[in-house]
Amino acid sequence: MYRQTVLAFLTWFLGVSFVAGQGSLAKLPSPPAEAGASCSRVGGVLGRNAFARTFLLKLDDGQIETVPFSRWTEFLKISPNSRSRNPREIEPTDIRPGDRLCVLFDPSEATARLILVLEPVRALVKIAAAGPR
Repeated sequence: MYRQTVLAFLTWFLGVSFVAGQGSLAKLPSPPAEAGASCSRVGGVLGRNAFARTFLLKLDDGQIETVPFSRWTEFLKISPNSRSRNPREIEPTDIRPGDRLCVLFDPSEATARLILVLEPVRALVKIAAAGPR
C-alpha cells in the first residue's frame, strides 16, 4: 500500500509543472488515507550529516531546519532535464548542498518517510547564460 501511495504521488507530481522557484507546496494524490497531505517541508539543502542521518534545510520562508531521516526513508531524484521524467532511487549521500527537497514526514513527524530531490535550477541557468555555441 505504501509503495502504491508513493508511485501515485510520483505519477501525479511528474504530471504537474513544478518550478523550484515557486513557494507553493505540491499536493499529493487522493488515496483515502493520504487525502489532503502535502510536502511537509520544501527548501534547499545547506548541509548533511550522514552519520547523524540529518539534513540542514533552508525552507522557502527563510527558516533553517534540521530534517531527520532513517534507514526506511525513501530517496528519489527527479532531473528537470530528463526526457523520461522517471524518478530514480538514490542514496542520501548523493544529495548535495543546493539541491531542492520536498520532504514528506511520517505521521508523527519524527523522521522523513520520503525525500524527493530536485536538481538545482542553477545548472540550467549556467547553460542558458553561456548562450548558443
